[in-house]
Amino acid sequence: MYQEHIYMQWLAAEDYTRGNLLNRRARAADVDPRSLFSGPSHVAYARASEDLIRFWEDVSPRVTLAEFTEQVTGIRTGAGETARNAREDRRRRF
Repeated sequence: MYQEHIYMQWLAAEDYTRGNLLNRRARAADVDPRSLFSGPSHVAYARASEDLIRFWEDVSPRVTLAEFTEQVTGIRTGAGETARNAREDRRRRF
């Protein structure tokens, strides 16, 4: 289910950003844009374009596996809390 969620987020972000998902450095390094939707958020944000960051902030937040599992099960976890705190820290900086 999480893989499907990531795929749908990627499609929505592609549409919103008109394909501008990566920043200049990530494009030069030939990073796969789909990799930004899973894995550590600090890596994703470091490689994301400003348009993608805006998408995550204004349209649809980037959801980690831990947060997705919490949403599905209804059980909060320490990993989910860490992910939420990291997102809030990022919002304060953005």
